[in-house]
Amino acid sequence: MGTSNTSLANTASRRNKASRAKMLILISFILFVIHVGLLKCSSIIYTKNNHYI
Repeated sequence: MGTSNTSLANTASRRNKASRAKMLILISFILFVIHVGLLKCSSIIYTKNNHYI
C-alpha cells in the first residue's frame, strides 16, 4: 500500500511538471503573438503616418 501511494505521488508530481511546462509554453506563445501583433500595428501606424506626409 505504501509503495503504491508513493508511486501515485510521483505520477502526480510528474503531471504537475508537465502541466507547468505546457503553461509556460502557452504563456510564451501568447506573449510572442501579442509582440508580433504590436509590431504589425506599429508598422501599419508608421506607414499611415508616412503616407500623410
